[in-house]
Amino acid sequence: MGASTFFNVNLFRSRRPRVETIQVASGRWREFTSLRLGNEKVSRNRQSKVRKMRKVVGMIVLMCVFGLQNGCEISDEPIPGATSKRNQQTGPPAHAANARGNLRFEKTFDEGARLAVETNRPMLLFFTAEWCHFCHQLAQEAFTDAEVTLLSQRFVCVMIDADSQPEICRKFHVQSFPTIQFVTPGGHVLSRVTGKRPGPEIVQAMQQALQSAARMAQQSSPTLY
Repeated sequence: MGASTFFNVNLFRSRRPRVETIQVASGRWREFTSLRLGNEKVSRNRQSKVRKMRKVVGMIVLMCVFGLQNGCEISDEPIPGATSKRNQQTGPPAHAANARGNLRFEKTFDEGARLAVETNRPMLLFFTAEWCHFCHQLAQEAFTDAEVTLLSQRFVCVMIDADSQPEICRKFHVQSFPTIQFVTPGGHVLSRVTGKRPGPEIVQAMQQALQSAARMAQQSSPTLY
């Protein structure tokens, strides 16, 4: 009896460390599992941030590509001194506020539309903004081209500022700058040129606009003004 009791107690004592070992192992496993889950959560958060950053970078790249192709958007920042530098380089005549490059522009859309009807010349609407550097580059380069300057005399050129004349931009659905919109003397929309383009492309667009305006004049299109 005594021996059996002693044996059972020893057996119990011999098993106790195993129980403690199992408990310790279980605790460490929970700690490991918790740490692993935490690491996985951190990893997922990092992956989510990386995906968001990739989307942002992709959007920026697309915006840059779009900007290079179609000019400035309304969110673009002003370029300090762009106006003064442009005036010094091109040396426009009097009333420089109504001139870009070698082209002269009417002050308002209404004045241009009235003059277009009186002289039976199509309109060249130049949609621009002081903060748009592509607009300044277009004026410095294409509007100083000899052929562009010569052909401009067959148009009534009107400058539309995006900030001071937003209603005209909405009227012609213009959202990017620079934009050159050709319009018949009667107010019918012809072709348009978007973004900074070299002089030869502007010349081609002007010639096509003159041809289209002539065809529409033969059809006796009604005046929309």
